[in-house]
Amino acid sequence: LSLPDIMDVVASHLTSPSLLNCMLVSQSWKTLFLPHLYSTITDTLYSWVDKFLTPPVGAGRGIGKYNWRRSRGLHLPRDLPAEWDCIDRLLALFTKYGHLIRHLTLTNIIIHDAVAASRMCRGLISLTSRIGGVIPNLPDLEKEHEVLWYPENALQSFVPERKVSFPSNHTREEREWVWRQWYWHLFRQNTATLRVVEFYEALARMPQEVKEDEVIELLGACPRLTRLVLQWPEFKLQKLVQQVPQLQHLTFHNAIPRMVWLLLDAPAPALSQLTTIRIVDGVSRGIIFSFLIYLPSLEHLWTGTRYETYSDPGQQLQMPKTPSTPLKSRLKGLHFTQRSSAADNLDHLMVAEILPYVPDLLEIGLAYLDHDIATALVAHCPRLQRFYQPVHPNTIHRSKSGESGECNSIGILLSSCPHLRELDSVHLEIDADYLIANSWICDNTLQTLRCQIVGVTRLSQDEEIDYNQGILFRYRLGYPLSEQESLAVDKHILQIRPQHSQIYAQLAKMTHLRVLELGTEYRDISLNNYRAIPSIFRGAQSYIDYGSPATDTLELSLVSGLGQLSTLKNLEVFGLDGVDYRINEEELYWMAKEWPRLKAIDGFQEVKGFWRLMHDGERWYRRVFMQMLRPDVRHRRQVVE
Repeated sequence: LSLPDIMDVVASHLTSPSLLNCMLVSQSWKTLFLPHLYSTITDTLYSWVDKFLTPPVGAGRGIGKYNWRRSRGLHLPRDLPAEWDCIDRLLALFTKYGHLIRHLTLTNIIIHDAVAASRMCRGLISLTSRIGGVIPNLPDLEKEHEVLWYPENALQSFVPERKVSFPSNHTREEREWVWRQWYWHLFRQNTATLRVVEFYEALARMPQEVKEDEVIELLGACPRLTRLVLQWPEFKLQKLVQQVPQLQHLTFHNAIPRMVWLLLDAPAPALSQLTTIRIVDGVSRGIIFSFLIYLPSLEHLWTGTRYETYSDPGQQLQMPKTPSTPLKSRLKGLHFTQRSSAADNLDHLMVAEILPYVPDLLEIGLAYLDHDIATALVAHCPRLQRFYQPVHPNTIHRSKSGESGECNSIGILLSSCPHLRELDSVHLEIDADYLIANSWICDNTLQTLRCQIVGVTRLSQDEEIDYNQGILFRYRLGYPLSEQESLAVDKHILQIRPQHSQIYAQLAKMTHLRVLELGTEYRDISLNNYRAIPSIFRGAQSYIDYGSPATDTLELSLVSGLGQLSTLKNLEVFGLDGVDYRINEEELYWMAKEWPRLKAIDGFQEVKGFWRLMHDGERWYRRVFMQMLRPDVRHRRQVVE
């Protein structure tokens, strides 16, 4: 490979800060890495935006810290000291490197105007403007200081005469008008290359500047446009699909427009070319069946709640009770991004009515999984490769038990779906005895396993003390054991170790596993929200008891048989937060040696966001010790909001 080819391969594995460090090595590296560094710009990532828009130390003259935060992303006065030349540098940045940007996502109005004012971003592939809401009016700043760059006469053919609805809102309307004109100017510059466009709420409020028909004509001028995101109520879809016949991916942020029914009922559905539909709000079953019948190219369907109580607009479709009617559905992915708030029988209605018509389904996302749904998936979707939960409780605390599904429901999938590659349901439980009794048949395919293994036999706190004393006296000093010590040692040897060994043996068969997470955040987060009364006292300090890991989980110690997992040579992520593990230095040595591809551990990281949480010294020691053994392994932090 040539050096540029090598750089292309390396750059795909680096983040923007790492790319920047590589660029500083030499001028040749800078030339090679620049296209990768500026290819994707999202102004909410990393810290480069703060470097431009955070006031420097001592530059608070004329505008306080509160007013700065208040005006950030809205406007900035020009009559600031010389230290505020960051805005000019921001414009110069996009003027110099704007031609390298291919994917642009903007949430900050100053950066948005700077990108458009540079007039150099002419090769965009995707354009997303997430500046929403009404821009507030700040009367403490004069009108001429509220806009940094005016569109001037660049858009004469596209800018009608402005009319102020209310004189008191003149400043706000002026600012919104300028922002929209810059957006459409940027859009027109990239009609030849745009493939992905996202319209959000603020752009829909333009009764005077831009007509909806003109927007559709602009979209029609994009010959490569295949993906469109709409947050635009009652958009003229019929004209849109006529102007953009190559459209394949469509997202509705509001409820699905009634116009969809007219397009579906047509003899030759205008939406028949769509392969992906996303509907943020929920839909009724009639619409789902209409998609299956009239959209033969549809491969993925995202929707909100599974069923809504409102009736379908237009004609109601009556599907047969048996799947004897031929359906040319190519649906490969069915994704429910919210859980229905209605009765559970609606979930079973979905299973009974939809799954028989999608035999080629490869992946499904459900917020709730019970035995009936799992059995239906096995019966009707033999090629299932992925099951995941898009929404779930923010903790696996026992107070949330059962909210994500029934225990052992994922065991049905693991023991009956031979093509399963990903099982992402860390909030679902599988009982240890059920796991041992039902072998899994996805040994050669499973790459991601996120679930809780519960019901594991463990020693109580008193028994663990007796066991440690018994092991010391029996094997080191040769003294006779007391009755309690003897019972604890026998329980560990005769019950705990055999059960652990069988569980490890099942996991050890999954030799292709890359992600193995046996738990996640286990604390009662609701106590943090309500500022619970401290219940733990250590000297003069008081702390809140947020709960402990479940006691019926795996030990994860070498004594219990952890060494059997040495077959997982491809393991990259290991999660053990929420597991009552017994990991010491010996186990950490073993992990560092036996899992050479390990990249991240979730369970030793520093926990932030809790009020009066007691510091866990053992957790800190394990993280530091593992960092000494494997500095390349990342310890992911959890931040509770």
